[in-house]
Amino acid sequence: MPGPRLTNYGRRPFRRRPSTILPAAVVTALTALLCGCTLGPAATGQHPHAAATPATASSKPSPKTSAAGRALSGVLATGTFVTPSGQQIGQFVIKADASGITGTATDFHSPVAGQLLLLPTPYRLGASCPADSLAVATSPFTPAQTWSTEVDFPTGPYMSDPTYLRSVVLVSNGSTPTANPNGCLNPPIAAAELDWKIAPLYPRLRPADRGAIAGAGGTVTTSAGQPSTYTVAVFDTVEAITARFDITTAELDYLNPTHPPFTDANLQYGAVLNLDPANRGIPIP
Repeated sequence: MPGPRLTNYGRRPFRRRPSTILPAAVVTALTALLCGCTLGPAATGQHPHAAATPATASSKPSPKTSAAGRALSGVLATGTFVTPSGQQIGQFVIKADASGITGTATDFHSPVAGQLLLLPTPYRLGASCPADSLAVATSPFTPAQTWSTEVDFPTGPYMSDPTYLRSVVLVSNGSTPTANPNGCLNPPIAAAELDWKIAPLYPRLRPADRGAIAGAGGTVTTSAGQPSTYTVAVFDTVEAITARFDITTAELDYLNPTHPPFTDANLQYGAVLNLDPANRGIPIP
């Protein structure tokens, strides 16, 4: 039986979708973001904001690729599942090799009975109700002590760089979300903060505001003197916005990984775009 697939729900509040119950030995597929394909045209030269060298190297044939054709191999990320009370209940590892990309949990001990859902999130541990506003969700699964599955998600905006995912969260697969005493619709059972072993695709990216120009006359918020967000104005264009902030369209996509790849056709008046690399993937209020 093939593993379950992630579904992109945009930025709407997370709702569980019906799915076939999986055997105990099969785990949910984790991150859609680590697929074995390349999004967008291959780079023809080294961009000044890009990493100087690939984040990982591999001696294995035909390694999986992501993020502008960067080869992914070996351990990509690790984490430890921790309950709200501080109990450690298992380890989580994301790996890549020539055969694919897998997420594996070991020494896992579920603190609750029944099925769980595994959700990638841009939030770090300690965030309030991180499972209530996620962009992706998995099929339900019944956890075993050790479980693993191949990750396969051939399309989507998450391809730009998966390091914006800061944690994975486990929630109970109840039939209908209901508020618990702390106000969360989907209270976390446990969460693992991801320690990525690959570098961000654009580690030196620092947008700079050159001021309003034709096609980029929207408002800007700043943090520590650097542009933080940009609100799209009437008649804005992607070309002008990227010129105003001295970035490429690929870098604008990178800064906003949950937004479809930017084009003038999907640039909406009033939309708030992220310009701060530290806030990649975090929903803007």
